[in-house]
Amino acid sequence: MNVLLAVTYRDNTLIYMNSGSTKRMNRRDRILAFIDKSQPGIEIGSSHAPIAPKSEGFKTEIIDHLPTEKLREKYSTLGDAVANIEEVDYVWSGENYRELVGHEKYYKWIIASHVIEHTPDLIGFLKGCSQLLENTGLLVLAIPDKRFCFDRLRQPTSLGQVVDAHLESRTRHSLGTLYEYYSHVVTCNGDLAWSHQANSDLAQIHSKEHLSEALKKHENGEYVDVHSWCFFPLHFTQLVHRLNQLEFTDFKVSTCTKTFGHEFFAVLKKGSIEEQEINALLLPN
Repeated sequence: MNVLLAVTYRDNTLIYMNSGSTKRMNRRDRILAFIDKSQPGIEIGSSHAPIAPKSEGFKTEIIDHLPTEKLREKYSTLGDAVANIEEVDYVWSGENYRELVGHEKYYKWIIASHVIEHTPDLIGFLKGCSQLLENTGLLVLAIPDKRFCFDRLRQPTSLGQVVDAHLESRTRHSLGTLYEYYSHVVTCNGDLAWSHQANSDLAQIHSKEHLSEALKKHENGEYVDVHSWCFFPLHFTQLVHRLNQLEFTDFKVSTCTKTFGHEFFAVLKKGSIEEQEINALLLPN
């Protein structure tokens, strides 16, 4: 496991010093810096780009929405990337992770890259991950920054939206979420994600026909996958800490990076948050 002794930023690149040496970190490094390769862990939604692959000796178990062969069929047009798809251990279809996996407080780490924003019930997702992790376990997240991707025109997720979704035990996105998503997501100069602040050259992605098709699928009981939640680093940290204070989750944010390109990285650990910590986070960004 990499022992993270110090962190600094140079030229929008995360640098960490480990055992007296300095290493420039790429995207994968930023996530794996917190992972103990020798300990059991879960990667959720690794698809065709696993971050902690079994083939490299990680003690990883994979949760995905399709079995292995179906994933290979889905991504067959990606060429060599199909070879990166590893055996899926657990096929998730909406149930609680603990029920799916059959373990509780067993794993040392969970990696979820661009997963949390898709979950219909964000609190339920956090609770499910917490049940799988030992008390010292870490949930490591890669999260798109709404300001630098197709969610640019959408509002940041509110505490009330997250609580409502949980109290309704959502397993699918609400109709309101579908209306918002299909009416507001955009490209910038044709790109779905970018590394600069974009306020012009934005173009709406979906037509009314796309929305109508999504609503019809929802009406027929199908799962329509969209971004349910929109975050940026300080906002995400404040939201998780409020959920902790209100006892909706036992996670708090241990580490949250700045945005690199169109995404940021957060590490959650179990523990209670104090009122003064909440108040400090309410200062303007």
